[in-house]
Amino acid sequence: MDMYARELLSKVKTQDNLPGKIQHLLIQEMPEKPFTASETAGQLGLSERSLYRELQQQGTSFRQLRDQALSQKARQLLSNQNVSIAEVAFLLGFSENAAFYRAFKRWTGRTPLDYRKSG
Repeated sequence: MDMYARELLSKVKTQDNLPGKIQHLLIQEMPEKPFTASETAGQLGLSERSLYRELQQQGTSFRQLRDQALSQKARQLLSNQNVSIAEVAFLLGFSENAAFYRAFKRWTGRTPLDYRKSG
């Protein structure tokens, strides 16, 4: 798991802008900490309201950034055939496989199994 996190972190540029910082935090802490806006805002020294306001000004939202981080991590884990889809769902913090399937399909337009088969 640590190997995947380091690989993803190396792909994400630590940017000076807020979305870049949030992406970095989410990937770094996935899934040990909850993916809440208030937790992330606190780590960045912002109020939750300020976080939402600044993200809105930059044309994004916390949910979009969280979903992007989860999607990146899911695709990375699915590329490893030794990790089952159920394990991927668990590692990403989903309570049920069905919830992971729905989220992955929303992110990519494909099911995790289709994604894995396509290589």
